[in-house]
Amino acid sequence: MYTFQKIKSLVALVMTIVFVVSAANQVSAGEVAANPTEKSEKDRAVKLSNGNIVLTAPKQWERVKPRNRIIEHEFSAPKQKEDLIDGRITLMGAAGGVERNIERWIGQFRQADGGGAKPKREELKIAGQKVHVVELSGTFKDQRGPFAPATMQEGYKMFGAIIVTEKLGTYFVKFYGPQETVSANEEAFRSFLKTMKVTVPPAPKTPPKENTEK
Repeated sequence: MYTFQKIKSLVALVMTIVFVVSAANQVSAGEVAANPTEKSEKDRAVKLSNGNIVLTAPKQWERVKPRNRIIEHEFSAPKQKEDLIDGRITLMGAAGGVERNIERWIGQFRQADGGGAKPKREELKIAGQKVHVVELSGTFKDQRGPFAPATMQEGYKMFGAIIVTEKLGTYFVKFYGPQETVSANEEAFRSFLKTMKVTVPPAPKTPPKENTEK
């Protein structure tokens, strides 16, 4: 038969065990919470041109699988309350020249009266590179690929940036979606561009010419 002292000792032991297990669980939870954070920060790095161009995506953007192979990186921006879908951000290599591509973007939008979109344009200098930024709004011709059927999306907005480098190529950064969502993320988009860091690899060394004189 247990004495009062033994019962008291057993209760104290049980409470000690509960406390130790609870503390261990809290530490474990903290470690689990830390790992996604570290992974998230690593996942936010956007590398182009074999890592010679690096940008850092905003924390609120979520990396997603690119819809097709020509897209190198893709993110989604959280939708606003009144919007039905998230904003879409894509990055890829570019060809065809700045003006030709801006005209193509303009052609993807139509106004309510059926007329063409009137773009707002600006040229920035970031990390020593030229960045052409275009803002468009209206009804957007949304296509998953050049030969895919188009869906006309009313009330859309787009920010497009063309990064032009001398030695590392040209790249697109395209952000489009419902107007309220894109407008709410404008500052994040511009901040994203400003995170760009560029490292130009050294030119390969030319071997010395052999002296063929006898």
